Amino acid sequence: MKNLTPTQKQIIISIAWLLPLMLGSFLVGNVYAKKIKKINNDNEQKKVMLSLLKTQTDSESRLSAQIKMTKNFDAELKEAIPAASNLSPITDAIGSLAQKYGIASSISVSGPQATDKMIHASPLYRMDLKATLSNATVGSFQKLLSDLEGQPYFFSVDSFSFKSASGSGWHDNSSITLIGHFYAENRVE
Repeated sequence: MKNLTPTQKQIIISIAWLLPLMLGSFLVGNVYAKKIKKINNDNEQKKVMLSLLKTQTDSESRLSAQIKMTKNFDAELKEAIPAASNLSPITDAIGSLAQKYGIASSISVSGPQATDKMIHASPLYRMDLKATLSNATVGSFQKLLSDLEGQPYFFSVDSFSFKSASGSGWHDNSSITLIGHFYAENRVE
């Protein structure tokens, strides 16, 4: 250091002071870089968690909608398949629809006959139905059948026959025999 000029000595002293400051700045910068990286990782984890939460929420929404649809289906199924112990809802529906169109009706139900079909872990029963309709025209009978299709009951028409009262055809008042069947469940109401 003896052969150094005062300017060179000043440079060395400045470097000696700057070196620890640069090293300190590097260490502080490294610490903050690690903190920033940790915050980024936390943000990435939060994004992943948010995405998983959104997916779970969407799944829960779909599941909730399916459960609601299933509950509605169970209620509709219960309404469509009456209890074998109480057939009056279906016979009353047919009778009141016939009365709506000025048709006199006499309804008889036979059965129940067990089927191989199951509902709620119990067999479905087939119930045969015979409705004798009088004072019916082809137009009123068509309206009756159309309204029967709108009923919640699972009812199937197997056959029907017309007998004209006046001999002038089925456009006049006729007697109609409607043969069909529906299913009932073995439950108590």
